[in-house]
Amino acid sequence: MLYKPGHHPGSTSSTPLLINDTTIANIAKKYESTIGQVLLSWGVLHGTSVIPKSEHEDRMRQNIDVSPFITRNSV
Repeated sequence: MLYKPGHHPGSTSSTPLLINDTTIANIAKKYESTIGQVLLSWGVLHGTSVIPKSEHEDRMRQNIDVSPFITRNSV
């Protein structure tokens, strides 16, 4: 299960965050998506239970649209 998919499980303040990963940022740019959508899509495509968290309405709306055009081969 991924909780807050932009973070590594068991991360500390010195652990790099996935939301800062340049490869993921490039994928998001390529598909005109957010980094969060790419990470959520990856989890869904790999059969992982994904529980996004946000207090911001705009991000909640983005989380609903997990970029169905991103395929297993592209992430």
